[in-house]
Amino acid sequence: MPSAEPLGAVLARIHRAGPQSIALPYLEIIIQGLKDEKHAKSIYYDLVRLHGFRGSYESIKRLVRRLRKVNPQWVPRMEYPIGEAAQVDFGAVRVLAGGKGGRKRMAKLFVMTLCHSRKAYVEAVADESIETFIECHVRAFAYFGGVPLCVIPDNLKAAVIKACWEDPVLNRVYQAFAQHYGFAVLPCRTASPEEKGIVESGVKYVKGYLKGRSFANLDELNAWLDMWEKDIAGTRIHGTTKRQVNEAFAEEQKHLQKLPSEPFEIFRSETRTVYADGFIQVGARFYEVPTAYLGKKVIVHIHPRVIRVFDGEKQVVMHARGAGKGARALGMWPPPREVPKSQRELEEWVKRDAQRVGPFLQAYVTTAIEAKGRIVYRMLHGVLGQRDRYDREIIETVAARLLATHTFDGQIFRERCKELHDAQLPPLKQEDEIIRPLTQYCLAFLDDSQPTQGNIP
Repeated sequence: MPSAEPLGAVLARIHRAGPQSIALPYLEIIIQGLKDEKHAKSIYYDLVRLHGFRGSYESIKRLVRRLRKVNPQWVPRMEYPIGEAAQVDFGAVRVLAGGKGGRKRMAKLFVMTLCHSRKAYVEAVADESIETFIECHVRAFAYFGGVPLCVIPDNLKAAVIKACWEDPVLNRVYQAFAQHYGFAVLPCRTASPEEKGIVESGVKYVKGYLKGRSFANLDELNAWLDMWEKDIAGTRIHGTTKRQVNEAFAEEQKHLQKLPSEPFEIFRSETRTVYADGFIQVGARFYEVPTAYLGKKVIVHIHPRVIRVFDGEKQVVMHARGAGKGARALGMWPPPREVPKSQRELEEWVKRDAQRVGPFLQAYVTTAIEAKGRIVYRMLHGVLGQRDRYDREIIETVAARLLATHTFDGQIFRERCKELHDAQLPPLKQEDEIIRPLTQYCLAFLDDSQPTQGNIP
């Protein structure tokens, strides 16, 4: 707002017949709040908290609206080079028949306008989902016969997850779509519709022609919009460019980027936590992820035929989607360590590994199973673990001795292995060519109360 206008002049400009606003005594504070670019709600909050204002928020909002009308803000006109940018937006119109009580139903209007020529693509849709948003982009680019260098959307969730002018967080699906088509996404500031005024004017323009009309369904509405674009919108002389829209578009079309050769496959982007067994769940099926990501959150791109798992921007693994509840898709990498995944696999593993060590351990395992049954498998699993500590000869010797006495105890097996191993160690030598004789050492026995004299070599 202008800052030099006297308060009395402002009062005179906003005066109107009828009762005066209860907020007028706070006019100077309100004007200063508008200069600081505060919203009406923020100004009302400060008046109540800091100045004891007892009026309603509606009174502040009405006064702010009147102040903005008499002191409009200057908005610069944006100029775009040919083929550089397009603006997109959604509008809502109540033109579909068949609503409750004879009321018309609502339809959404997707509008994309090329900023240089003002050529627009308009399509009526049922929702503003990410799938609909991208499909409308695809049809718009095909209609234009090319792709601009950047697209300027509003901060709707289909495009922007977290609004920020400097570093917005884009919807991952929309970001992948933009990379596929080769355009940059430049969202406008929040609560700043003037930054996409070209498409805002386009939405108002088409809504003006739709007033008073009624259509049976979206197909009928889109057929009318196609006719309207060809006969009216495209042939008009634009009020800003002073050129016919189709004529300007014919020049701009040559500067658009080529359409990609491959179609873009729309996917869903979701977050999953990797389970302790190294799997994530998507729907009723499980997909394996490297164990380095156990307990971590990963991003999953769910395509119609494949599942792609990401750690940030890095793709971790890709699986083909399959049918069947509870089915597991395994990775192509070896597990971090070999472990049995069932009781039956444990039993087979124990028998197979005992056979690899030698005949005595195999006989020991077989006899233990016959004597004690399935309960003995865990003890035998521990017995087989002694292979990492002792030689094969030691394990075979202990197995033969314990088998002769019919002793099946894991702790006794470990103790016997250790005893046999220690007995085979060579005795410690007092003299050897690599051991320095004691005469070369100065041995000093010092009392704790006496200070140390000199250094001991």
